[in-house]
Amino acid sequence: MAPLALVGVALLLAAPPCSGAATPTPSLPPPPANDSDTSTGGCQGSYRCQPGVLLPVWEPDDPSLGDKAARAVVYFVAMVYMFLGVSIIADRFMAAIEVITSKEKEITITKANGETSVGTVRIWNETVSNLTLMALGSSAPEILLSVIEVCGHNFQAGELGPGTIVGSAAFNMFVVIAVCIYVIPAGESRKIKHLRVFFVTASWSIFAYVWLYLILAVFSPGVVQEGTLVFKPGETQKELRIGIIDDDIFEEDEHFFVRLLNLRVGDAQGMFEPDGGGRPKGRLVAPLLATVTILDDDHAGIFSFQDRLLHVSECMGTVDVRVVRSSGARGTVRLPYRTVDGTARGGGVHYEDACGELEFGDDETMKTLQVKIVDDEEYEKKDNFFIELGQPQWLKRGISALLLNQGDGDRKLTAEEEEARRIAEMGKPVLGENCRLEVIIEESYDFKNTVDKLIKKTNLALVIGTHSWREQFLEAITVSA
Repeated sequence: MAPLALVGVALLLAAPPCSGAATPTPSLPPPPANDSDTSTGGCQGSYRCQPGVLLPVWEPDDPSLGDKAARAVVYFVAMVYMFLGVSIIADRFMAAIEVITSKEKEITITKANGETSVGTVRIWNETVSNLTLMALGSSAPEILLSVIEVCGHNFQAGELGPGTIVGSAAFNMFVVIAVCIYVIPAGESRKIKHLRVFFVTASWSIFAYVWLYLILAVFSPGVVQEGTLVFKPGETQKELRIGIIDDDIFEEDEHFFVRLLNLRVGDAQGMFEPDGGGRPKGRLVAPLLATVTILDDDHAGIFSFQDRLLHVSECMGTVDVRVVRSSGARGTVRLPYRTVDGTARGGGVHYEDACGELEFGDDETMKTLQVKIVDDEEYEKKDNFFIELGQPQWLKRGISALLLNQGDGDRKLTAEEEEARRIAEMGKPVLGENCRLEVIIEESYDFKNTVDKLIKKTNLALVIGTHSWREQFLEAITVSA
């Protein structure tokens, strides 16, 4: 199997001869129109040959008959040379594998009577080594050819793809086992020497195919990457449905492409007619490529204070205010805030003015802002001020962000843009009910307790003074002894 694999490598690395079946993998913008009369046979006329992975195209593209014969000789000699090199490498490789699998180690065996004996056993289990060599010899060519194909098609899946590998694995599991059972002569029997190894291998093989069936028929039925649209006589429009996975993970706007290609014309019974050399009956025209944009509608969150009212002591120095984010936490959001005077005055009189922005990252649900309180040691103090939240700004890139930022301009939005704007509005960050917090500054509890104790013990009420007109009048006319 290894010589065949590297012969395939030689064919792909060298410049291939002209072939009408070799269709280039187009890159954006979309490929030119594909007519239904394009020939899929051998070299007929002038075709653009595809370069190899390493070697370029052998110019000129359309050589004469003598040049074709000379090139055929060069290709044949190069393939024979590479085949000989592959055979030499394969011999060295198999010899190295045999050296590895033939390694032995000495073990000490203690008999029932207490005697010990030294014996040698192989490190590699023969069944495991056989399975390893079989997998290496049968699957390595397909894997290598698939890798070369992907590299040669600008890392896009080609016709070989993983289907060949899956088919080879199915052949090894079903056909090889069936042949091994069938060739046993009648009247004879065979038994599996290492039953546990067989059960482990068979269990994982069956699990792989069961899992593949669940993906294709249960988890995501009908979700495919390519398909065929059939227009029957009289039909002028078709729709194709593509499933979009809705998750809770924040993502920027993403897009993928749907391309039309390989137009074929058939009769009413679905039998496709052979391509002729006359005028084509059908043709693909631009646009052949549709761009599908997936707008992220996961909610960015509702922002509010944790409480509506907050009591603080003036001796705290700095008060921490929590801002919470609920009902979603997708994306980065910038939230402005500012302080507003009440009975308390800012600018360093009762508190320091605060104005800024809080930036919430993706999946971040809480932030803390700080306001500095001035301690003036005032007795029986009760002043207040407010902290207000501004309109949150969604730091989002993509088409939905452009639609959200569009104002009422002269250009009218299309129906698709209006729908995209509506979806984007669903996930836009908004303010909650508690977007305005009242902060009440009270006197220092320690200072008030100290003053109250002094008044109670030393009768300092006269020093503190009175507050009502009645008390002041009684104080003026009363003569104390």
